[in-house]
Amino acid sequence: MEKKRPKMNQEGARCIAITANLGTLFEQFDSLEDIWINEFVNKILSDKAQFVALHIQESGGKNYREDMYLVKGFIEKICKDERVADVFSRSFSIVDTDVDSNEFTALGNVYLLHKNINAQVWDFNASKYIDVTSHSYHDHESELVEKTHCFRRERFPQEYYPQTKWSRKGYCQSRWKIEGKIADFVNVHLFHDACNVTAFKKSPSVYASNRRHALEFVIEHVSASEQGEKVAAIYFGDFNFRLSMGGIVEYFTKDGYEVVECVGEKGKTTVKVEQTDGDDVSLVVSEKKFLPENPLVFLENRGTSFRQFDTETAVLPDGIVEFPVLFEPSYPYAEDVDTPQGFLTKRCPGWCDRILLNDAAMGMITTEDAAYDLFGRSVCTGDHKPIKLSFIL
Repeated sequence: MEKKRPKMNQEGARCIAITANLGTLFEQFDSLEDIWINEFVNKILSDKAQFVALHIQESGGKNYREDMYLVKGFIEKICKDERVADVFSRSFSIVDTDVDSNEFTALGNVYLLHKNINAQVWDFNASKYIDVTSHSYHDHESELVEKTHCFRRERFPQEYYPQTKWSRKGYCQSRWKIEGKIADFVNVHLFHDACNVTAFKKSPSVYASNRRHALEFVIEHVSASEQGEKVAAIYFGDFNFRLSMGGIVEYFTKDGYEVVECVGEKGKTTVKVEQTDGDDVSLVVSEKKFLPENPLVFLENRGTSFRQFDTETAVLPDGIVEFPVLFEPSYPYAEDVDTPQGFLTKRCPGWCDRILLNDAAMGMITTEDAAYDLFGRSVCTGDHKPIKLSFIL
């Protein structure tokens, strides 16, 4: 006789969506693995989550050919953590580890199911929901033995990012029925700003335009899988949304300062905001450098002064919304365990990691029950801080 699961709280299922670019973690695995897992476990337990959706970008890090083997053990370590295993009896993970494929995205979708929750994953091939009864892990190696069709994954066409010869950016979609409510969970990784000076020259930048087109591509393809009925969709990942560089340069151009452009020996431009009648420099911007006089100003008041330059979400596609961003920038933090709140000097701090919803998903969530925030403030989690949205579905 099948053992019946206890009934869930009638208020609905407590869910948490977390996005984390873990490139640095896999590059500094020995020093960051336990720190990151501890922060993650503490967060899902403190929020009393019953369905956990973790979306990972840059699985395996920059040296993914050598370090991709770490990913499976990392996910297994999360599932076997005694604090997790005591509460979450099942999991379903999909990781793109096929590094030789032209469709490689390095995306990982990990879902943890509370022992008392009724949740099923959609099989896109069989067009039916499948029970998750144990810990199920799927990557390129396992797919050679037994395929799963419980996800849809695509790498963006090359023309969406012509500034580079190759990119592992794309999306991975899964669909779940959680206590009778249906929702798509879509992992997204959009294009970065290749050059700070190019981003400064035009607003919106060519990179922002590329991201907009790629996001529309994702939404169009996810919507095409709805089979005639509007499905709630939550899009979360590293959107690489950047602050308007022109606005940032203007912000640092105080009274008595001016913007000066210098061309170096190799023809590369450096933009400086310097004192008109003095030696003080408040900002230096070059291809891969962003050097403000005081980088920590971006953390003051959770970055409130700089949200006015977070303009890419002001022109989101129709029907896509976001809860108010009241936390500090999520990127680019120092990759140093002794400097958890310092910034790298390569990019302007910004809210790269986001959680967006379509109107159907927003209609299923009670606003007062939702909590949108950054976590891992007091520790090094790599160059990205994880972002979470807790909500009742």
